Amino acid sequence: MSDQMKSSILRMYSDIGIETPALERLASEGVQFEHAITPHPLCVPARTSVMTGRYPHSTGCRRNETLMPENEQHAFRIWKENGFTTGLIGKNHCYIEPS
Repeated sequence: MSDQMKSSILRMYSDIGIETPALERLASEGVQFEHAITPHPLCVPARTSVMTGRYPHSTGCRRNETLMPENEQHAFRIWKENGFTTGLIGKNHCYIEPS
């Protein structure tokens, strides 16, 4: 999942884009949006919105320095509670899971 990516860099959206076989397969088997807008121009608020389904003003996460509230319900926590195993490659910067 990418929180901020310009569609014109991908071949599936543009003749001059790069080939991304894994993303193309994922799009063919799932949902592919033709028009989407990020709820916030900064990384952490945008990621928090993707994870919670809520706007930055409702989570209180409006800056990159603000973590998601510890008790916030988000997709990865819900999946874990229901027996799914998830992984993260890249940046989290949204929350610190209690150990």
